[in-house]
Amino acid sequence: MLQDVVQVNNRAAAVALEGNILTAMAAYPSSATAADFPQNGWTETWADNAPGISLARLAITVADVTVPAETVRQWRSERQGKSRASGQAAVTARNQELSLERGEIVVFTGRDATPRSQWEARARHLGLRVGSKVTFTTTLLVSDDPTSKSRKCLDARSRGVRMVDYRTLSRILDEFEG
Repeated sequence: MLQDVVQVNNRAAAVALEGNILTAMAAYPSSATAADFPQNGWTETWADNAPGISLARLAITVADVTVPAETVRQWRSERQGKSRASGQAAVTARNQELSLERGEIVVFTGRDATPRSQWEARARHLGLRVGSKVTFTTTLLVSDDPTSKSRKCLDARSRGVRMVDYRTLSRILDEFEG
C-alpha cells in the first residue's frame, strides 16, 4: 500500500531517501519475496509491526543532496549506450564542443533574434526532442545568458545539465547540418 508521496530535488536525493528508509526499516524485515511482487518492489516492504514512517520528514534530510556533474555524465553515458545499442545514431559536432544523441532533450530559455519556434524546428529536424522545462532527462539548456539566475538555469546547474548560449548552439547545429 502506498503510504506517502514526496518530491525531492534530484535523482541522488531520491536514492539517498530510499537508503534512509531502508536503513530505518531494516529491523523490520518482511516475509515478502519476488514471487509476491512480480512487478518489483518487494525489497521496499517491511513487517506489519514496523513503526509508521513520514516521507515528508525524511525528505527534509536529503534536501541538500546534490548530484556531482561526473555522476550525471556517467548516467547519461549509460543511457546513451543503451540508445546506441537500439540503433539510434549519434549526432556529434566535429569540433567536439558538444555531443548530442538523437532523441536527447534540449530546452530553450531567454530571448534571441531568431524566434524560438525556429530553434525548436532545427533541433527536431536533427532528431532532438524539445522540452519545456529542465528535468533529469534534459541533456542541454540553451539560454541567452547561461549565467542567469532564472529558474531553468538554476535547475540546469543543480542537475548538471550542460548549458550553451544561442550563438554556440548555432555553430553546433550548422556543423550537424553541414
